[in-house]
Amino acid sequence: MSEKSRENELLRFAQNDDRVQPRLLPQAARSSRGFSLAELLVVLTLLAIIMAAIVPLFAGSFLDIEADYAVRDIVALLKYAQERAVTDTIPYRFYMNLDSGEYWLASETDVNGAFEFREVKEHQSERRKLPEGIQMDKPKAREDKESGTYYIEFSPSGWCDVARIELKKNHTLLSRIRTTGAVGRIIVGDK
Repeated sequence: MSEKSRENELLRFAQNDDRVQPRLLPQAARSSRGFSLAELLVVLTLLAIIMAAIVPLFAGSFLDIEADYAVRDIVALLKYAQERAVTDTIPYRFYMNLDSGEYWLASETDVNGAFEFREVKEHQSERRKLPEGIQMDKPKAREDKESGTYYIEFSPSGWCDVARIELKKNHTLLSRIRTTGAVGRIIVGDK
């Protein structure tokens, strides 16, 4: 009698006789038993507890990532404004609207013999918005009272206004960005 037919005969015998111990059954018959409902409930409960502990950690991390991205984006746009002012030999401004959380670049433009600042319509300098939950505190910068915005000006000679921008979440300082003036340095510092 072959090994396979012996296993089949044992399996038929075990299925018809309740007294056969599970350890005597071939591997194929034992593996089809599955898990009990109680075992599944214990595993699901443990998974729920682990998820409840881990999810809040990731939520805080995402806000930190968004805040870091906002700081990097603002610094990049400030540097871009500074470079463009020198390259194009015209003043540029970095504008901030505290109410909407938006920021953008504008350049000095000749409009019928009068110079005024107009928003730069390029992909690199398009209007941007701070992530939800992050606010820009009232900056130490020049104020355009007519539009209710603040700005930092960059000149063609490389200098820029002395200014400070602070990003906050629920009145807690996340990061501070400063421009130094004559040398045009941009400094990023936490708190």
